[in-house]
Amino acid sequence: MPKGMLGLSLQEAAGPIEDLLEKLCGDEGPECLKAFKRFLRKEDHPWPEAVKVASDLFEFVTTVKQPAIPSFDAEAMFVVTPEEQRKTAKVLIGWVGPKLQGLVKGLVETDVAEATLNVRQLTRLATNRKIFDALGGEGGIEVALAHVWQMLEPQGRGREGILLTNNGWANIIPVRINGVTWAVYCYWRPDYGDWDVEAYPVTYPNEWYAGDRVFSR
Repeated sequence: MPKGMLGLSLQEAAGPIEDLLEKLCGDEGPECLKAFKRFLRKEDHPWPEAVKVASDLFEFVTTVKQPAIPSFDAEAMFVVTPEEQRKTAKVLIGWVGPKLQGLVKGLVETDVAEATLNVRQLTRLATNRKIFDALGGEGGIEVALAHVWQMLEPQGRGREGILLTNNGWANIIPVRINGVTWAVYCYWRPDYGDWDVEAYPVTYPNEWYAGDRVFSR
């Protein structure tokens, strides 16, 4: 992967560039362009409205502490539970979406620092982009996949806990993989007795419902 003078790979830059282009083409494009020009001129506070929490989009629920984890093999853990292991497996996974399958292939997270996660509940319909922007923007809100798994483990068989397990509600978690932020969701299927997990691009237009739960740093 080509890198610039500062060692920034094109893959790392792809997500932010795509986000900028999306904003420039949106309703607030002219204001975004002005702010971008101020940024290029290195003016102080070029993005006065870019990072703010839309307090009416969420209801705060709680915080949850996650421990430091030396190493986490994401590919080995985020797999469909084999039928012969369903009676004993700690976490029952019935479906891993194709996007997440590709993202975790060969992925081992190392030296994952301890973190305190904020848990919020949506109060109205919102896309990934609206949610993540309201949380403060990409690059500081993401949760390690190791910590996603830490939350799944105690609820791996549908037990009530910090993750929603009531039918119809999703858990949405921003996760950064190879320099790109994704919306990972976990959804308990009571009719099947297992979890669905998948990852969506931030720009994916799917809307999450009021009542869905959002986890972030």
